[in-house]
Amino acid sequence: MDLVDLTRKELTELRSDASYSLLYNKAKTHALGLGITVEEEQERNTRLRRKLQPSKKLEEYYVMSTTGKCESMKSLKVKNFKTEVFYCCIDRFLQQLNETFSEKSKDLFKLFEIFDASSNNFF
Repeated sequence: MDLVDLTRKELTELRSDASYSLLYNKAKTHALGLGITVEEEQERNTRLRRKLQPSKKLEEYYVMSTTGKCESMKSLKVKNFKTEVFYCCIDRFLQQLNETFSEKSKDLFKLFEIFDASSNNFF
């Protein structure tokens, strides 16, 4: 059970901006070392957007700006990959660990220690 607790702790520490940046930079360096071209995430995740046009119903009014337009696509795309893929995977692993090794199952695994010859609780 110590191994499960340690794995939970490591996964929780891995779920940070610093860990993500370190892992991403290592992967990018390794890929470039193998001769694999690495696309910038911002370029890969952008799509062509149609031209923004004001509604025909607003022709008589002066429109100052549009809603929903994002100025900084670069930071948005990196954030989306980090939150939608990296953090999502870590959260899924943590959820599976918590479901598999709940408090009830911890007690059951501790009971099995009596069959382990290296344990202090061995017959």
